Amino acid sequence: QLAGLVLPLPIRFRLTVMQDQRAELFEHSLRVSIVAYALALQLKLSEADRAALTLAAICHDLGEMHTDPELLTSGHHISPQERRYIHVHPITSYVVVHAFPEFLPATKQAILQHHERLDGSGYPYGLRKAAISRLAQIIAVADVSDAVLHRFDLQRLDALFTLNQCRFDPVVVRALRDLLRSVSNEEHRAVV
Repeated sequence: QLAGLVLPLPIRFRLTVMQDQRAELFEHSLRVSIVAYALALQLKLSEADRAALTLAAICHDLGEMHTDPELLTSGHHISPQERRYIHVHPITSYVVVHAFPEFLPATKQAILQHHERLDGSGYPYGLRKAAISRLAQIIAVADVSDAVLHRFDLQRLDALFTLNQCRFDPVVVRALRDLLRSVSNEEHRAVV
């Protein structure tokens, strides 16, 4: 699905700059896109929704290119003032893609809302439940799972989703768990 995405030249350029200057962020965006697409298949989303979701997932963190990388380094204690700069990146990502007709409203909304949480604890607007698009809820699960699995393990990820079940769509979390279980079973069969 990633290979078939229609990306406007300026967006391709931004992704190329991200790959060159912030390789870890670029790789994160790729992984989130892959997980989001796998979730879309698991959830049996339409082809149009899968395409919109994949496009949103690859572009969800474009706004972080406008965030000081020092704020995002491991071990940096983020002050309340600095947190505001981080919390604005979904808006910045949205602004970057907004003018392009290739980005349908559902794609732009998913980019803007990918850090919103069902209990209202997310950002940038503190939206709740039905106010958050389905595609944004899928990206949220894919985004968090990549961030956790990149540093920790499946047990930590499972604990995070269990402790924060009021923040994430339980259907999407269940689909992720099913995917992870099937991948684990396939890896086990390949070893045996």
